Amino acid sequence: MKKVSKEYVILFVIVLVFSLYKIINISFSYDTDIFILNHKIMMNSWIGISRFGLVFLKYIFHLYGDINIRTLNILTYINIFIYSSLFLKFMKADRKDNNLLRNILSIVLIITSPILLEQYNFTLQSVEVSFAMILMVISFITTYKYLKDDMIVYGIITIPLLVICFGTYQSFVNLYIVGALISLYKLSNKDNKKNIIKCIVMFIVSFILYYVISKLCINIMNIDSSNYIADKIGWFFNIKVTLYGIIKDIIKVLVGYGHVLNLGYILCLFIAILYLIKEGKINYKSGYLILLIISPFFLNVITGSRMVLRSMFVIPFLYSFIFFEFYDINKYIKYLLIILVSSQIINCYLLLISDYQRYKNDIEIGYKIYKDCGNNQDNYIYLYGIEKTEENIDVVKGEVMGYSYYEWDNGLNTVAYDRVYLFLQIHNINYKIDDDFIDLDFTEEYPNEGYIIKVDNKCYVNLGD
Repeated sequence: MKKVSKEYVILFVIVLVFSLYKIINISFSYDTDIFILNHKIMMNSWIGISRFGLVFLKYIFHLYGDINIRTLNILTYINIFIYSSLFLKFMKADRKDNNLLRNILSIVLIITSPILLEQYNFTLQSVEVSFAMILMVISFITTYKYLKDDMIVYGIITIPLLVICFGTYQSFVNLYIVGALISLYKLSNKDNKKNIIKCIVMFIVSFILYYVISKLCINIMNIDSSNYIADKIGWFFNIKVTLYGIIKDIIKVLVGYGHVLNLGYILCLFIAILYLIKEGKINYKSGYLILLIISPFFLNVITGSRMVLRSMFVIPFLYSFIFFEFYDINKYIKYLLIILVSSQIINCYLLLISDYQRYKNDIEIGYKIYKDCGNNQDNYIYLYGIEKTEENIDVVKGEVMGYSYYEWDNGLNTVAYDRVYLFLQIHNINYKIDDDFIDLDFTEEYPNEGYIIKVDNKCYVNLGD
């Protein structure tokens, strides 16, 4: 009992230490600006893309209106500690051994995941998504108990949990499949066909309820249904381009491309192959393991969508389970795990430090432009071109972290000036905007003298190429 208690104390300390930088150094990124200034716009947009669970949790926790970024970050990390602890409990469900180092290291893979760090960088939804993660891990536990004990009450409990999770973020669909596969793997010595059918029925019922509730919310609230999800289904558009994109994304995961991914997947693949060779036969258990290994790509292959790393919840949970389950299969697994955890911590801190410096730099750019335009709130300011973070400071970029507000260009090669306007409003830099842009030949770009052209109360600002 003392050893079990010690595990969770250690996990709490790790989460506390890991969270300090983000909690102390306040910053925010894309979309949070809109939520701070007008939360109803974001709430309606979430309903429109079938994320009613996100809105439901927002209202339940009353996390809208006059929100405090630091409070949101603290609540997020409390949720991270809870779901990490629950996932450890889930992984230990059929195990009699209790290796402290294995338990801690495998769970730290989740706590320090750069993928989840990117997700929670969207502060406007970090508390709700991390809370839904708690519900998702609870659904893993209730699924396991339902399959193991054949008590239908656990199946009934699982369904509403899944509906809320699916309605919070669609990527939870793929994550539940992983949780169900882990449960089936653990119970592969009994009732495989029956258990598979149970999982399929729970999943289908939950998804149908999610879909129906989503449509009801859209119709009752008279909100236009968004094409945000449908537009990401690549098979509807160009099969060749879609196939190329999927293959490219899979290769990125395999080689651990960038600061958000790492070599964790290829290591898990190697460990799984090593186990299958030692097992020497294909049975239900090995079948579940094979499905688990390819699980990160289920949604992308089915929908033909490009991989959005911050939505790949599956990856850190897969890493955690594989290293936990096969920790003793080879004496070198422990050292690979330590290296992987260390690399994640390093990359997370590089991203955290860079994004905070990016945030401060964005504010400084705003103050300089406003000052050079005359410090007049009655002035109109028009922004041309883009200003990348690395043009001003050294930065490590993730998928979103490290990217300046002045380089979000919506693919048009010129900054999304309305987003900059909202961001600067929050920092009491007030001016006017409209769509009255004109063609101009700038001789200089920010921050060189001559980067602004003034015409009466209108300032035309060239951020550069």
